[in-house]
Amino acid sequence: MNLRNTGYCLNSELPSPVLHAYSSDRGIYEDATFWNPGWTGDSGPLFSNLYDLLKFARVFGKGSLLTSESFERLISRPDGAGNPDLYFASGFIFANGWYAQNPSFNGYSGAFGYLPEDDITIIVYTTQSEDPGSDAQAFKIFKELVKIVSPDKVINF
Repeated sequence: MNLRNTGYCLNSELPSPVLHAYSSDRGIYEDATFWNPGWTGDSGPLFSNLYDLLKFARVFGKGSLLTSESFERLISRPDGAGNPDLYFASGFIFANGWYAQNPSFNGYSGAFGYLPEDDITIIVYTTQSEDPGSDAQAFKIFKELVKIVSPDKVINF
């Protein structure tokens, strides 16, 4: 996929430039940018930038690295999922035509969505402010942007 700014770090070093994250997880509001992500297992040590995420969104959303059968299996609604327009499969939320994720880690809050029907990608990342209630704001912003760019495909959860 030629993702030149995406990687997996085994320590707390991140390539520059970096969006600084702030957190009050330890009882004080502090810079959490370089906290070691090793405790998170597989997902925390990943890093990328908006350009690479845009490329990944299209490749994932179109299933272009998979056979059509494999892609259908990847995005298929799991048995027992009640709502055909809202379910979780293969690490993604499937909501009203959108493929989305909402990672949150060490003060970072993200939202990533791709609407294959219209080839639309929205990516939002935020950090926590001194107000602990500001955590995970990226997905709220993402949903508001979805209302603007695809008013017939809003995400209602």
